[in-house]
Amino acid sequence: MEYIMIISALLLTIIIEWIALRVMGENSKKILLYSVLINTATNLPLNIFVAEAALSTQLTAELLIILIEAILYYIIIKEIKKSFVYSTLCNTISYTTGLIIELTILLILIN
Repeated sequence: MEYIMIISALLLTIIIEWIALRVMGENSKKILLYSVLINTATNLPLNIFVAEAALSTQLTAELLIILIEAILYYIIIKEIKKSFVYSTLCNTISYTTGLIIELTILLILIN
């Protein structure tokens, strides 16, 4: 995956997950900033190592990222349920959005 694509995926993830947190009612600047740091730490390795892998590998890696991010959120939030909700919803939304964007580009290129 080219560096531009990796950085674009990271920035898109940060924006989507920041919006998701805001929609869930999160107003803490500390948590929103922490989200940016968490995504930088987890999204870059994910996109570098599994972007071209099989879908099953990508989904397995995504589940691992959800667990890791939930733990990282827990460190600052100190609420296990909220940490897992944030991690699961944010990652599901950003992964699905990325998939939709990829499929849209593919359909455009096919036509």
